[in-house]
Amino acid sequence: MHGMHLEDLIGRLRRGGLDPTAEEVADAVWLSRWLDPAPPRAGQDRGPADPSAPAENGTGPTIRPPADHTPGTGQEPGTDTSLGAVPLHTAGGGAGPGTDGARQVFPVRAPAATALPGLLGLEQALRALGRYRGPAAPPRDGAIDEEATADHAAASGVLVPVRRPGRRRRCDIQLLMDTGPAMAVWGQLVEELRQACQQSGAFGSVRVHHLYAGDGGIPLIGTTAGPSHHTRLRSADEFHDPTGRWLTLVISDCVGPLWQNGSAQRLLHGWPRTSPLAVVQPLPPRLWGRTALPAEPGLLIRQAETGGRTTFLPDEEPWDEPAAGARPVPVLQPTPEAFEAFSRLLSGTGPTSERAWAAWT
Repeated sequence: MHGMHLEDLIGRLRRGGLDPTAEEVADAVWLSRWLDPAPPRAGQDRGPADPSAPAENGTGPTIRPPADHTPGTGQEPGTDTSLGAVPLHTAGGGAGPGTDGARQVFPVRAPAATALPGLLGLEQALRALGRYRGPAAPPRDGAIDEEATADHAAASGVLVPVRRPGRRRRCDIQLLMDTGPAMAVWGQLVEELRQACQQSGAFGSVRVHHLYAGDGGIPLIGTTAGPSHHTRLRSADEFHDPTGRWLTLVISDCVGPLWQNGSAQRLLHGWPRTSPLAVVQPLPPRLWGRTALPAEPGLLIRQAETGGRTTFLPDEEPWDEPAAGARPVPVLQPTPEAFEAFSRLLSGTGPTSERAWAAWT
């Protein structure tokens, strides 16, 4: 490496507190082929480069492309390139040569980490979830089926109007985000879930509301109104949907005040059985037993002919039998697999069952 023996290099690295492996030494030797030594300081002769010493004046070695490789230019090996050498500056160093004291920098765009794993697969699972249509809409006034009315009158001798059933339209989805003390860290997750719901194109509308603790611990739902986005608190009962066309996902870590005083559990228990409901739990399953809504794996069974009522058979026999009237609520991880299982549970016209996690309320 520029006149330095391999033994000298390893000795200097070890004296500098480093203990390189054979693979690391091989990488350093290969990289040295494409590195020019740092220019000498004023008044000093150019000597052998010390790889353990930092670059002076912020100017480190320059990387030069191999003679037989000019990436991104489409030129033949050995031809000239306008890219030239690329200087590498050490962190906190000064300006490079020829910059008149001004350090030359340029921004680099890098993708940020996402809060939801597998966004593409999640959108596909949401599209499958959007195929849920709920029960048929009630007959509309004036929509009389003349042929069915005539057949019914001929068979029974009684003239009773027979109306056509209403059309099933796309379902809507609403996300209720808990506002407990620890939920501030999951704001990006809720925003990404909202974007995934909208980009899937599977729902008629997507709404995001916030769950607050009112006076006496009563759960209230906050909406935004007007350009100033003032929060308006409303009773949770106003968001019930007896028609069954709304899907509701409660995003919560289930450790906040609403869960500690039981108000959130009562909110889930009193939600209309015909309106699909699930809790999206951002914490890993190994921590669910420490929350105020401990969930367990088992078999969820949904009876569509009974208004979408769900029963749950846990894998392990519980110590105590669930209380009379207890309701199992699906608990989902924010993963494509969990949403796919939930969509299959809702898509069947007859009894359907899926392996999933659930909690008793």
